[in-house]
Amino acid sequence: VSYKMDPAELVKVCEISNPQNKPGRLTIIVRMGAEKLRVKLPHLIRAVRQAGLVVTWAEVKALFDVHEEE
Repeated sequence: VSYKMDPAELVKVCEISNPQNKPGRLTIIVRMGAEKLRVKLPHLIRAVRQAGLVVTWAEVKALFDVHEEE
């Protein structure tokens, strides 16, 4: 999920991807910079929770963020 994802769109995608809302079936991988993460992620999480959806959240750093030059 990028910072461009609309919360309502994310809920719709989750409902389509896991129609029975079974735990452990859906992982949302978040890919956005730190500044956008602080602003956008809370809205996405709130929308998913308010819809009563069971998801696992994961954040994957890009290769260039993980490996710093020595």
